[in-house]
Amino acid sequence: MHLLEDLPTPSHPSYQTVPKRANPAQQRAQKSIGSLRVGRRASEAANQNVGDDYNRRMVNVPDSARDFLATGPLAHVVTLDSNGTPHVTLAWAGFDGNDVVWSTFYPDQAKIRHLRHDPRVALSFQAHEHSGEGLHPYLAINGRATFTEGGALEVMDRLAEFYIGHGQKFPLRDGPPGAVIRVTVDRIYGNGPWGKQL
Repeated sequence: MHLLEDLPTPSHPSYQTVPKRANPAQQRAQKSIGSLRVGRRASEAANQNVGDDYNRRMVNVPDSARDFLATGPLAHVVTLDSNGTPHVTLAWAGFDGNDVVWSTFYPDQAKIRHLRHDPRVALSFQAHEHSGEGLHPYLAINGRATFTEGGALEVMDRLAEFYIGHGQKFPLRDGPPGAVIRVTVDRIYGNGPWGKQL
């Protein structure tokens, strides 16, 4: 199930190419996710040694995770500031292929500045309701972010179907072009069938 079809992908001309490096682990990571393209500062951070988790290959997203995000749970977006302090905000987000996509009308927000410096990101989504026993169902994702300038309203309109209701559009129509954030998924875990499959 693709929630956000026809959005700009890393082949879009507004992406910038990450330069090739001699580091074999990073070259393997680049090959496993295709042509990863990010902004200049994020490219520099992507080429730093940021740990083994960063160089994982892209995961195939289970249908259970796609179905869960289609219920419209808010994304808790965790980024790292320049001194490594975690920063948490909320966003609407959905799957587009095996990537998670969200947008912002204001690309100067703290979370976007952080991702331009260090593209690693964690997202968590909590179920709206839980009638069973034990821990509330939740889905968590670790990944890396890339950016495309513009297109924020188109993404928000597509996500409005899941966050507001069928046939709905994002209510604020006159915002700036903003930016689209695409997260390549490195890991999926949590409390639910997606946690048992991976």
